Amino acid sequence: MLPTCVLCHVSRCRLRLEHVNSSVKRCRVVKDRIRLWKKGIRDLVMELCCALHNFRVRLTPWQPMI
Repeated sequence: MLPTCVLCHVSRCRLRLEHVNSSVKRCRVVKDRIRLWKKGIRDLVMELCCALHNFRVRLTPWQPMI
């Protein structure tokens, strides 16, 4: 059995990742099925949405950067 402090840390990290995923999914193109079949297009779409998330996070002055 793991100590409680380790479980709390894992829970905090998981929660943070879920918030980031939901923020990335604000871009509807990530939620919908991508019908572009060329190699690398799906990865490019995800990279762009992650870049937009990072841009949005850096422009909000009331939140600390992590």
